[in-house]
Amino acid sequence: MKRLYFIISLLFVINSLFSQESSQNYVLTRTFLNESGTKYIDNIQYFDGLGRPIQTVQKGVTPNRSNLVTLQEYDGFGRATKSWLPHVSTSSYLDPVSFKSAVPGTYNGDSRPYDETVYEDSPLNRVVKQYGPGASWGTHPVSTSYLTNDDSKELVCKYYYVTSTDSLAQDKVYPARELYVAKSTDEDGNVSYLFTDKLGRQLLSRQMLNATPYDTYYVYDDFDNLRFVLPPGYQDTDSLSLFAYQYKYDEYGRCIEKTLPGCEVVKYVYDKADNLIFSQDGVQRKKGEWTFYLYDLFHRLVMRGICTNTNTSLVKSQIVKTQLARNSSTRMILAAGIGDTGYSSSFGISSPVLHTVNYYDDYTFLNLSGFSGKEGGSVNAKGLLTGNITFDLDGYTSYCTVSHYDTHGRVTKVISDNAMRGTETTTTSYTFTGKPLVVEYSHVARSVSPPLFSHIETYRYTYDHAERLTKVTHQLDEDPSVVLSENAYDELGRLQSKRFHGNSNLTTNYSYNIRNWVTKISGNSFKQSLYYDSNDGGSPACFNGNVSVMEWRVGTTASQRYDFSYDALNRLLSADYSSFQLAVTGNFPNFSERVLEYDKQGNIRRLQRYGKDSHFSSIQGPPKYTYPRVDDLTLNYRGNQLINVSDAGIDPLASGSFNYIDLHDDGSDDFAYDANGNLTKDLDKDINSISYNCLNLPEEISFTDNGNPRSISYSYDANGLKLSAEHVITDFTLTPMSSLSVQGNMSTSSPTRHFIKTFYGGNVIYKSNNTIYGDKWSSPKTRIERILTEEGYITLDGEDHEYHYYLKDHLGNIRVVMNQDGETIEQSNNYYPFGGIFESTGDGEQPYKFGGKEFDPMHGLNWCDFGNRYLRNDGPGWMSIDPLCEKYYSISPYVYCNNNPVNCIDPDGRDWYQNNTTGAYYWQEGHEPIDGYTYIGPEVSIQLGQNSYFNAYQNAGVVANKAVSAFDLIYSSGKLQNQFLGKDSPLSENSKSELFNGLVNREVNELGLELGQRLLYAEAILSGIGSVGSIGRLGNLLFKNMTKGGKTAFFKGAKYSNKVVSQMKKADDIVHSFPKSVDGYATKFGQWSIKIGADGKVYQWLEMPGSYGGKTGVFEYIKDANGIINHRYFKIP
Repeated sequence: MKRLYFIISLLFVINSLFSQESSQNYVLTRTFLNESGTKYIDNIQYFDGLGRPIQTVQKGVTPNRSNLVTLQEYDGFGRATKSWLPHVSTSSYLDPVSFKSAVPGTYNGDSRPYDETVYEDSPLNRVVKQYGPGASWGTHPVSTSYLTNDDSKELVCKYYYVTSTDSLAQDKVYPARELYVAKSTDEDGNVSYLFTDKLGRQLLSRQMLNATPYDTYYVYDDFDNLRFVLPPGYQDTDSLSLFAYQYKYDEYGRCIEKTLPGCEVVKYVYDKADNLIFSQDGVQRKKGEWTFYLYDLFHRLVMRGICTNTNTSLVKSQIVKTQLARNSSTRMILAAGIGDTGYSSSFGISSPVLHTVNYYDDYTFLNLSGFSGKEGGSVNAKGLLTGNITFDLDGYTSYCTVSHYDTHGRVTKVISDNAMRGTETTTTSYTFTGKPLVVEYSHVARSVSPPLFSHIETYRYTYDHAERLTKVTHQLDEDPSVVLSENAYDELGRLQSKRFHGNSNLTTNYSYNIRNWVTKISGNSFKQSLYYDSNDGGSPACFNGNVSVMEWRVGTTASQRYDFSYDALNRLLSADYSSFQLAVTGNFPNFSERVLEYDKQGNIRRLQRYGKDSHFSSIQGPPKYTYPRVDDLTLNYRGNQLINVSDAGIDPLASGSFNYIDLHDDGSDDFAYDANGNLTKDLDKDINSISYNCLNLPEEISFTDNGNPRSISYSYDANGLKLSAEHVITDFTLTPMSSLSVQGNMSTSSPTRHFIKTFYGGNVIYKSNNTIYGDKWSSPKTRIERILTEEGYITLDGEDHEYHYYLKDHLGNIRVVMNQDGETIEQSNNYYPFGGIFESTGDGEQPYKFGGKEFDPMHGLNWCDFGNRYLRNDGPGWMSIDPLCEKYYSISPYVYCNNNPVNCIDPDGRDWYQNNTTGAYYWQEGHEPIDGYTYIGPEVSIQLGQNSYFNAYQNAGVVANKAVSAFDLIYSSGKLQNQFLGKDSPLSENSKSELFNGLVNREVNELGLELGQRLLYAEAILSGIGSVGSIGRLGNLLFKNMTKGGKTAFFKGAKYSNKVVSQMKKADDIVHSFPKSVDGYATKFGQWSIKIGADGKVYQWLEMPGSYGGKTGVFEYIKDANGIINHRYFKIP
């Protein structure tokens, strides 16, 4: 009996150790967090008798080490119906009844803590309604109806086609019931239609504004190439040059010409290996210039620059080879070839001006000029970028970079030159799971006063047991470390509070609704409340994610408020301001901003603003304030380009008031643009010319002289990184004149010119001020202005330094700048929705304002530098065309955030980022750090609901029932490779190149990713995720009509060849009659590779040496995207 008792006890202990319900079917997944295996996270997934996942338990992941439990329900047909939100529990398994009764307590008693999907009554199992979590959304689903076209206003579709002469034509409309139509209605009743043909091609996207359709048509040629995109504006004014996106292709399906709205054609030239070798935009064409691109044997970009070739068409008939000159004995790269980089090209490059040069695989380039003093890494870096030279855009000044890696391919050290003739060294150590643990920045500058300045910053990161970031410390040189920020999380893993500098007065708390949308940001110096589905007695409630009311308060000042309204296209119509603080005159302040009219493209046609004006009742008395209409703008466009603004508002006298200044009101054009769509003239700001570099970034801004010379200039490197900004100011000093001067003149004025220059040396900002008085120069001194940190900046005063912290709103706008003492508000900013500042204190303290971006007010410019382009917030709109405009065909490429600046942001660059405050995900291409966001990389998995994950690669992705690597999915599926790498891919060329190189260099014998029969993913790739998107709405807007099907990883075990060719040709000396048994051997044991066909599709390819019929040769195979062998032959040498 004792022995039996002991065995039962032992079994009980073992079961407790693994902590899962033994009576249920389950899979336990353990993710190790350290090398010894003593720290890990367990995830338990339970399945019913049919193998369907019904419950997931994340063990001990909450801050208090409780479990997070989710539940999935199915209907009688096995379709997922209810996905319950996570519930905090100490149990490792909850029966469904207990779970359902307990989970409302996690969400303040909400009766609908689940997503619900409703299907149509048909074998097609199409989704007709989707209810989001929350009782407020119980009567506000996203609905989908499945229709066909007819001749009614909502369902009619014009028939566009491409003629034999490559022109656009229209022939009435499609016959009834010829097209599929999906009608979508969002939570607020906004309606849109998607028309597709029987080939699955999208022909028309229609949004309804009341009874007015906003139509975007897609026109294809006979080869299924997208040739024209006709945005809504084209339906009112059928001008291709003003509104349409136009594309031309060669016989291999490669885009050779692209014309964007309002711009001249961009041309592309490829070699026989499908490499893009030359491109030329409209501005370059006038200069006789091309941009050239050179690649190594693995199709990796090794060189980019500007040239003056006139023979670019000859490249089509050859494969351009780029090789390195090496010392035959040491293998070191020789200073030869183009610009002494070691690279030479088989195709001559005329008068090259280099922009970037890349080196891969090893460090044999270190003997080249510019890399002196930079050491190489000790770990094998095969397949990785090891060196880079980036030039400024004149091609004379170079900045060299060396990158080191660890055995996992993670960057551990980067040594690079900076704009201050010094160096930046970044050294990073990682946790076992790849999160940064210690990051050390070493900065050296030589072009400063004193002549050498250096400092070292050290960031240390601390994570909790679930790998949530809990603390960041910062150390400057040998000074004591400062706790830069401390994060606390609620039991659902959401950021609950953030404290700066270890100071309780610098604590910000966050609250959320059931959908994880931020509802409150509260601290001593800044408070903000956001209302969505509840309006607090103001504007109509919004259920689709739009903010209906925003309240805020700075310090002890009175609360302020905006009530928002939107149209059916989710564009902001009005922001009605209110405050409870009376002005001196007894008037309530009014800083409302209202859009009275948009055009079909989303360009603002009528805009009104209210602001502060001052009046003086006596010379010595204080001003009295009123709040009139300071802007009443009528904006006129040519296509999408603003050409004229007239203002019927008053010009306020109050200091610091914001309004549009109309200096040029004779009715003629105020604005002009170049061939790339960049603004080159703004007479309303007295700007007579703006010049741009080849990256479409402004370089020189010249103002009308008027006896007062002024200018602004910016410099960049070839990657668009701003290196400096210079402002020239001229004033006049009264000087007595000699008695021998002209009779009657007692004095004259001598001009004094100030050259104020800002240098950007990494995260260290320098300032210099040089003055010319007459013909005399002052001695300029360059000093440090500030050192930027992750949470604000540091100012230096001799041996002392002081920390300053940014307090931001839900969009990342900097509202308050606090001193480290937690008591002093050094700067505060209140914004109109489109970015204008209507109230500010401490304006000169620091320049980062709206969107967290640098604001340039000099000479009345009022531009915000967003990195890729500049924003004017008085107009409002962008100065140049959106680099990603082809992902947003239906709106003007000059519109800011689709005219929804209350809910959207437009961060710099274009890659995946997560907002540190809200948890929302954003995508933008590039890898630059963004203040307030955590860089995730090109891949991210985002949970859309129970057992529904969006697995993203760049701006596209795959939906699956689990979080997996999108790259692994692409690697394992030829069909996905077709969609991601083919000509209709939503990825940019850079992203496609990055993906392809990753596939080529991934030489593994086993994929290591068992998808299994239960992994069902969408077969459609997203057309593109915006630079801003609420992931809570992705499921509603982007995953309406997904086709599901089980897939198997047939690329498993494949190795990728380094050789890629553009065409698949059959030679005449091939034997086709060898036995089929060879096919089976090749399929099972062959090392298959990738080829890209002339049709732009991805194929599997195999070359296998062997003998047949007494002859020695090579068996060659080609498989299509479905794994079917469609080409086999035996090639005899």
